[in-house]
Amino acid sequence: MLPVVDARGSLAGLITESDLLIRLISRNRPWWATLLADTQVLVREYRKAMGTTVGEVMAPPPVPVPADASVERAADLLEQQGLRELPVVAAGRVVGVVGRPSLLALLELPQPQASARTDAEVAAEMKGRLARESWVSNRGIWVAGKNGVVTLFGLIDNEEEKTALGLMAQTIAGCKGVENNLFPRTLLPGRGH
Repeated sequence: MLPVVDARGSLAGLITESDLLIRLISRNRPWWATLLADTQVLVREYRKAMGTTVGEVMAPPPVPVPADASVERAADLLEQQGLRELPVVAAGRVVGVVGRPSLLALLELPQPQASARTDAEVAAEMKGRLARESWVSNRGIWVAGKNGVVTLFGLIDNEEEKTALGLMAQTIAGCKGVENNLFPRTLLPGRGH
């Protein structure tokens, strides 16, 4: 992906591999495919296949990543727009590019050690996380912390939710372990799996 900028350095568009590869694709379509195709798509494909300037070939600009955005925000923007890379902007000017490989490489970096946290702080964070997630089926889950271990009690909808809530607790800074005593309703007598 190459960002295209105007004379002021502002993002004007993108040129991707697919924008260039369209020149190699046969434009001969059966007559019925032309009838069913979106006219705007056909116009864009023709422009890209026959264009002689960057402006004729480039795609419209995506929503760029602000230079001060978090890694999570960059990943969200990539996912939302279905792109592998996005331009990074600061003060309206393109200053770089961030892509999926760069973000994935961050996952391999050693994470900084969390500062010592009290059991109450760890339990409070877990309760806050539970409150923020709309998919949690039981708002009355009992959460406790002791010696860095988070303990969970309560009824939840299914085994998958139990696993997800265990992962939620594991990722809290300062959590040294999880006692996941959540019980899926699907395992209650008389309930189907």
